[in-house]
Amino acid sequence: MPKILVVDDERDPREMTVMALERFGYEVASAHDGGDALRYLESNPGIALIITDLRMPGVDGLQLISLIRASEEDWKTTPIILISGTLFEATAEIEVNGMLPKPFRLGALREMVRELIKDGAP
Repeated sequence: MPKILVVDDERDPREMTVMALERFGYEVASAHDGGDALRYLESNPGIALIITDLRMPGVDGLQLISLIRASEEDWKTTPIILISGTLFEATAEIEVNGMLPKPFRLGALREMVRELIKDGAP
């Protein structure tokens, strides 16, 4: 079963996303910021997809994505979906596989996740 990492500093949106993905049939882990996500990735190989918020304290979404893409680890090429209430032009320069505005429709999330995790998609 594909495992997804959800990164969001806001508890309610993070938990809602995790619960929705679990209902869709995915195994889901969560992190409250980019630093927590990097620590999780270092000790948990095999993440099939990362969904991250843009604005977070500490290591924000843009920094997290840059660090992931610049790493020498296996997760360097993991698909990433960026979510935010304020998507802005700077996001065009980062390497993500999809973007969703907050709040997003669960159907849109499910469709994007299915597209990015083709093998083993529920």
